[in-house]
Amino acid sequence: NWFYTANIDDFKKIPGSPVAYWVSDKVRDLYSTCQLLEDVAEPKQGMATTDNDRYLRFWWELDYSKIGFNLRSMKEAVKSTTPQQATGYRMFIPDNFFAASCGE
Repeated sequence: NWFYTANIDDFKKIPGSPVAYWVSDKVRDLYSTCQLLEDVAEPKQGMATTDNDRYLRFWWELDYSKIGFNLRSMKEAVKSTTPQQATGYRMFIPDNFFAASCGE
């Protein structure tokens, strides 16, 4: 069955009322029974380069042995290039193509 049906009032349960017609009743009801993230924590952005053209490279453009996987400290990270996950064009598949230079 590929046909979805939904009650328009159910969208009002989710802040901003997105048209999430594929969401189950159980998931939709979580918005009216659980605390919102903003009520228990202050969401923050993760790492950002502010200049992707300058700092991001495709991993195949770099010496693979110099990409820092499993780094233990910030000191190690500054001396290497670290894997960077960027948002992309595929909704459920992350773009794991980038590495960011944390040093110079």
